[in-house]
Amino acid sequence: MLASWSYSYAPLMPGFGRPQEHVALLLLLVMSLLLGACTAPRRAPPAEDAAVQRYAERAYQPEVRHGFDTLAEPWPSGDPAAPAPVPVSLLVPRGSGTHPLIVYLPGLGEPADAGKQWRSAWAEAGYAVLALQLPRFAQMPGRYAKDADYTALARENYATAALNERLRAVGSVLFELKKRVDRREAPYDRIDTAQLVFAGYDLGAQTVQALAGEKVPGVVLPALPQTPRAAIVISPYASAGAGLARRFSDVHLPVLLATASEDSDSFGVVTALSVRTAPYTYMPAGDKYLLLLAGGSHRALSGDARRGGGPDDAADAPRADAGGRSRGGPGGGQGGPGGGMGGGAGERPGSAGMSRQASADNPRHAVAVQRVSVAFLDAILRRDALAGEWLERDAERWLGDLGELRHK
Repeated sequence: MLASWSYSYAPLMPGFGRPQEHVALLLLLVMSLLLGACTAPRRAPPAEDAAVQRYAERAYQPEVRHGFDTLAEPWPSGDPAAPAPVPVSLLVPRGSGTHPLIVYLPGLGEPADAGKQWRSAWAEAGYAVLALQLPRFAQMPGRYAKDADYTALARENYATAALNERLRAVGSVLFELKKRVDRREAPYDRIDTAQLVFAGYDLGAQTVQALAGEKVPGVVLPALPQTPRAAIVISPYASAGAGLARRFSDVHLPVLLATASEDSDSFGVVTALSVRTAPYTYMPAGDKYLLLLAGGSHRALSGDARRGGGPDDAADAPRADAGGRSRGGPGGGQGGPGGGMGGGAGERPGSAGMSRQASADNPRHAVAVQRVSVAFLDAILRRDALAGEWLERDAERWLGDLGELRHK
């Protein structure tokens, strides 16, 4: 749209009294500014950013990189106990054909559009990503009085009643999505709901574990229009105590779990690494992966670029398809000997390559979650032999002292 210009007939400077001269002077000034902006030298990226980018390039790469469309709006709730609309955020890859669906559930205190680093990496790899968060779980417990017991308040959000509320929201949103897909409305006509994956972080991880088959007393699973094919659990949740083997014995889906040596949430709900790794330890074998990062914090696993991002954060913007594909190779990581991570349930004594690093977040942690999760998705949903080979053979060497990838 062309801007409408208005001007005064008062002279701008001596000798330029006519309006035509005023306009000409203004146009000359604008052209000069534009030319200066075009010729201004670009600042080179910091050396650390370039190193992180090179690290990402040595990892597994999807066959095609997609641009994607973004939609954010409230959807109707089918839950009479919580009738308020459910905020959703949807990323749908562009191009012909349909794309598998990932339903992403953010953590406590996060809005529906959180986890942008994870969601954008999955969308670029050709997966539609639908994120949802009920408004009351998007509020941090810190909204309460200063003398409140934040741990107790946070535990309320992990209680069975709250978990059931989130599960009902997932069921409502999936049935709403199915209606839109069946009507072949754009952009929903590009989503393959038969290829369903659940993914979640923190509070969302607890919800995903229940959807994947964890036995939680008092939990009522929602009816779903489609059975999930796999799950991604970032910062897993387990309540300490006995009965974990029975609790996770029915999780037969392929599952990727990701945690870190400093993965302790600020509310004190989960403070021990052995609790984070317990779901992997007690899930039955069969396409189960555990990405264990050295030194990474709980917030580093949120996928929020504002808290320390990785190179694949697309800010929900399209990016041209990249040619070339790699499974990474020996020497891709930052090899070097390292000691174990300490004991506890789920810990492997003397784990190679797991040197304890400072708790400061490393931008390569985000890269590790992005690349390993994309390879997992491609291997399970697309049966991509290259992705499976990278996970089995090359991923741990690429990680180096950044962490380890376990498999059973």
